Amino acid sequence: MDGRSPSGLRFPGLISQQQVAEVRRDLGRRLAAWRAERGLTQLQLARSICYSRSSVANAEIGRDASVRRFWQDADRAVDARGALLAAFD
Repeated sequence: MDGRSPSGLRFPGLISQQQVAEVRRDLGRRLAAWRAERGLTQLQLARSICYSRSSVANAEIGRDASVRRFWQDADRAVDARGALLAAFD
């Protein structure tokens, strides 16, 4: 979506799918950085927040539009002090 309706009309302020995907990738990169800084593997983080390793991996590459609870738990587990949760919100 590029801010246009199916009829071709423009709607300023709408966020495109490309923009959403880039924000998700950025959020995932932030999670990976926080995790690495804390010396955690994806599996260790996953176990500490009761998710699968693949859920963490998908979140880190921006593939998963995880629920807020995931980001809340991940933020707490890597001691991001609200930075990840704020970025998700």
